[in-house]
Amino acid sequence: MRSVEVGATLSAPTFTKGELRRIAANLLRLLPPGARPLNAEELVTLNADIKKTRLLIAAAESTPERGRLVLSWRVPREQALTLNQYAQAKGWQKKKLRNALDDALRALLPSFPEALTNGSLLKRWLRVTRFSTQRVDELSVDLLGGKMCVDSLKRCGVIADDDEKHVHREPCWAKTKRGTTHVLVEVFLLAAEQVATPEPANATVQQILRTPGLLTQMLIDGLPKKGTTY
Repeated sequence: MRSVEVGATLSAPTFTKGELRRIAANLLRLLPPGARPLNAEELVTLNADIKKTRLLIAAAESTPERGRLVLSWRVPREQALTLNQYAQAKGWQKKKLRNALDDALRALLPSFPEALTNGSLLKRWLRVTRFSTQRVDELSVDLLGGKMCVDSLKRCGVIADDDEKHVHREPCWAKTKRGTTHVLVEVFLLAAEQVATPEPANATVQQILRTPGLLTQMLIDGLPKKGTTY
């Protein structure tokens, strides 16, 4: 077995459909009932497939995978603009939405103590799932409505930056019934081996509204209630 230098790039082989069918057939032969020894030709092809599989495993050794979940954030459809909606939004609408997203995320962070990077530049795994009634044509974080959410993650210190160096993006789509469309934003640590995490699950969205400041609240409390006469 040849040695591989640290930092060297392995060329990962791929299996053809025929090879995958052959592997499945060889594995089925090992299952009872009817299990039988492989003949010489079958052993040769199986050993070749095993060698190829080991090369795939070696090539994947240095590839980070999805680790432990550190943030789960459900964003209402109205606040998760698709790329087309974002392009059509006016400047004041984007500013208002940025404030609403930042407020919602900051209110959520105390429930996820590992979410903040605290100045670390380590890369994180980002999974963005859009729950909608109709499937989208293309899967990407921005197209699914995650663009402004990712910007909030950066502003609030959950990711160091939104580029490929600091974030691995995983876009997903799932069907939901009318009236429950939303976007689920999940942030994971990176791991050498993938941690078993459940698939994105549908759930109700709890809106987190901006909390008025003390002066604003005093002014609101001092206003006459509707229907009050003096």
